Amino acid sequence: MTKIQGVNSTNYANKPVTIQKQVEVGAQFAGQVMIYQRAEVIPGGDCETVGDWTEELSASFDVAATGSGRVGSNSITLTQTVAAGLKSVYNIFAAPKDLRYARYIGFWYQGGDGDIFAAGNIKFYLFTDPANYVYANAARYINLFTGGFTEEGSAVWHYAELALADFTLNDTGLLREVWGVGFYSAAGTNGNVLIVDQIEAYAYGTGYGPARGSIKAAPIADGVTVAKGDGLAWVGASGRVKIAIDNDPEFAGIAVRAGTGEGDEEGTEIAYFVEDGPVHMLCNDASIGDNEGVSLSAAGAAATITIDDGSSTSTPIMIGRAIEAGATAAVIVVILKDKNGTTA
Repeated sequence: MTKIQGVNSTNYANKPVTIQKQVEVGAQFAGQVMIYQRAEVIPGGDCETVGDWTEELSASFDVAATGSGRVGSNSITLTQTVAAGLKSVYNIFAAPKDLRYARYIGFWYQGGDGDIFAAGNIKFYLFTDPANYVYANAARYINLFTGGFTEEGSAVWHYAELALADFTLNDTGLLREVWGVGFYSAAGTNGNVLIVDQIEAYAYGTGYGPARGSIKAAPIADGVTVAKGDGLAWVGASGRVKIAIDNDPEFAGIAVRAGTGEGDEEGTEIAYFVEDGPVHMLCNDASIGDNEGVSLSAAGAAATITIDDGSSTSTPIMIGRAIEAGATAAVIVVILKDKNGTTA
């Protein structure tokens, strides 16, 4: 501190300024949002090595390597070898993982042709103690099939996106030290198989896996409720978004967070959505070809949104381009806003 003609001054070259409180923006109305998407494959979750997985009791619920996978060159096959096996297949980590950053855990799966899974047949669980890894000591579990599931064709891969909040009770901190994950066979048909690949944890999901690409923020139109996975459209020049309708020319993107518009802009909810870049979407039929333009084939609600091939009549309102061929009920990668694909 120096004193010049009665005025105190500080040499900040030697004493850097410290900001005690960070300014927060209460409501951001529009513009690019640089969201750090932390998506990590759990140890052994790539399912390339069957040795990462252990059977609680052999010949009750088996695990074996699969010749090919949805991601990479391999996956694992879980086989219900006893109708009521009541046993698990689990993966213990060498060190615990802190999953408090994540909101979801997801993976690719498919069954055998015609396999039927009733609600509660297969449970996915995690455990927080390296010594207590069997299903009976699970921290929490989620029923993989809640309304029943029949596999129509083993060539189709499906995606399970599970909310990690459902694994905890009253924010108990169970996700601070996760030591592993497992699948539990509660009941079912002897011989049913479940093929699993790419188990990953992430913060922002679309319903079919991690959100990637450019993410934008905009206020939600009054009275509109947005769910994760919804297709969104712009409301004219208002800068707000609504649920997209079939072939909406103002298509904005795919929502990655839920919210409801509530009156004045200062207090309204903000929608976060993938504006462009790769997303996984559900095919309406088998007519989508590799590199073909696609459009919405249904309303933009998350429970019903599907995509169809972009015919010549729908070229102006295509939402993007498929980068792989799609069978009926298959989930494929679409590059949003990329309309350079074919339209035949």
